[in-house]
Amino acid sequence: MTVIQVEKGSVVTASAMKALRAARSLSPAESRCLADQLFGPGIEGTLIEMEVIGRLLREHSKHRKNLQLNARSSA
Repeated sequence: MTVIQVEKGSVVTASAMKALRAARSLSPAESRCLADQLFGPGIEGTLIEMEVIGRLLREHSKHRKNLQLNARSSA
């Protein structure tokens, strides 16, 4: 499994929520909860899932140059 994390301040919460909702079928409340995890400890999924979320975050972010994504393998 892979964990993806976003540096706080590199993307606004609304953009993260929009990207997460595009990647998964989530309610606004679910996407907010997942966005909070994304800015904190990160979210876990397959490498492909995390690559899709990363691509969508870049597409939905107005500040693509400043977007700080951290991906790592989980145990």
